Amino acid sequence: MKTVEVKVYEFKELNEKAKEKAKQDYAAIFGYAWQDEALASLKAMAEAFGAKLRKYEVDFFNSSHSSAKFDAPNLSRREIKKILAGLGSYDQKTLQGHGDCKLTGFCMDEDALDGFRRAFEGGESDLDTLLQAGFDSWLKAAQADCEGQYGDEQFAEHCEANGYEFNEDGSRF
Repeated sequence: MKTVEVKVYEFKELNEKAKEKAKQDYAAIFGYAWQDEALASLKAMAEAFGAKLRKYEVDFFNSSHSSAKFDAPNLSRREIKKILAGLGSYDQKTLQGHGDCKLTGFCMDEDALDGFRRAFEGGESDLDTLLQAGFDSWLKAAQADCEGQYGDEQFAEHCEANGYEFNEDGSRF
């Protein structure tokens, strides 16, 4: 039997190169932690207006193109306004939701509806264009959240909470 002594490090003890390796290795396996919930918010926004998210490509890490295509019915401005009114309260000045999260209960509901609402209040009436505005707002928030998840501070907290330890090069021990 052999006994081998190995030095292990907490994330915060790694050098910058090792920290990047640790984050990249983790991202390659797990991706964006809230991906399923975020996508559910996007789909629910479409469904609330009788539309369907037909096709999407989303890069939560913002390193390539993201897009969404919707199949949207023709709704009048009055119909859209009525549906939108039932999807939560918002600040009349900023048009940002108050956090009701009525679509799925997840915070990305508000991010999608904020973009939709801003376009609608700006005079847009085409449902497909409104859904695209919601997608753009949702995407920006999801990418920012993903970036934060892999920022040194949040990632260090995550590693500490889960007892992750690393070799000197940043590979998981």
